[in-house]
Amino acid sequence: LGFKNVYFVRPGAQTLAAALLSDSRCVVGVYTSILRSNMEPVVSHIFGGDNVSPADTMEQGKVSIFDQAYNIRNPRFSRHAVENPSRFMRDIDTVLNDPAVAKLGFGVDNTVLVESNFGK
Repeated sequence: LGFKNVYFVRPGAQTLAAALLSDSRCVVGVYTSILRSNMEPVVSHIFGGDNVSPADTMEQGKVSIFDQAYNIRNPRFSRHAVENPSRFMRDIDTVLNDPAVAKLGFGVDNTVLVESNFGK
């Protein structure tokens, strides 16, 4: 349909992203149910392409992307259902238990989670 890789960035998003990356108290991670390869162009556009870190690292001044690999099986779907992304759901503990995140000491007491969907 010609809409591949079209996204809309809210006004001020890039200013906020730059402020977060430059603040020594912040380490930024993006948790998404979208594949990393599909999310990278969006994150690169918002945070700047040079600021996206490899998947297995997390450091100040860079953005880490946690994608479908950090999801868990959604218990509402049968094990025998056809494979599709809706069979999985995000689980923040999966991210917080990742070695790159855990070594920085992040947990539920010092992590800010911003969700785009009201019901989550």
